[in-house]
Amino acid sequence: MRSFPFKTIIGLSTAAVAMVMSSPLRADWEQVHSLPNTYAHFITSEGVNLMSDYRDNRDGGIYYSEDGGATWTKSEVRDYWFSNFYEADGYIFAIGSGCRIGRSEDGGRTWDLLNYSKAIEDWVPNKVLDATVCYAITVLDGVLYAGDFSGGGVICSNDYGETWEMTDRDSLYIYFTGESEPQMDSFYHLEAFKGMVYAFGLYSVHAYIPEEKNGRYCQSTVTAWHQ
Repeated sequence: MRSFPFKTIIGLSTAAVAMVMSSPLRADWEQVHSLPNTYAHFITSEGVNLMSDYRDNRDGGIYYSEDGGATWTKSEVRDYWFSNFYEADGYIFAIGSGCRIGRSEDGGRTWDLLNYSKAIEDWVPNKVLDATVCYAITVLDGVLYAGDFSGGGVICSNDYGETWEMTDRDSLYIYFTGESEPQMDSFYHLEAFKGMVYAFGLYSVHAYIPEEKNGRYCQSTVTAWHQ
């Protein structure tokens, strides 16, 4: 039997390790669905896959899969360009445009459409209401909060979207450099954390400490916003 010097064995071992390390790892992707203009994807706590799309003529909507993406069903809900999904307190919410928020009580299979336009119509022109978009939503202590991106500020609901009211609006205004009139920021994210609601805008971050009203924590006169 031919013998190899110790240095040769070490060299061959090092070369073998280097080859293994330089070889690409195999972790193949599997396409589970083909949805042009996909806008949002979400997996519920139940394991239902949800997807939405963004089509110019609004003929898309929300689709769900109960078998990990093998088959998909289109929900019977009008398309409002749903940009994100959020799950809380037994509900699934789909936030969209035109002051509309979808709410599902069966894991995303069927939807009710909520409309918060009445809560912001005093501050947003009627011709703009149908073009507003909502990217921000959260729940704290059973109260639903939504942030409007088009100047509507932050609103809240004690009944998970059936009715809405404005949180304190004046404390949300900010001043831009050189401007004498305050402006409302465009809010794109809300986060509930340690008893507070944080509102993230394009130019500011505000923190909200709810005050109790009739046993629930949502009222329009609260002034606990901090910039």
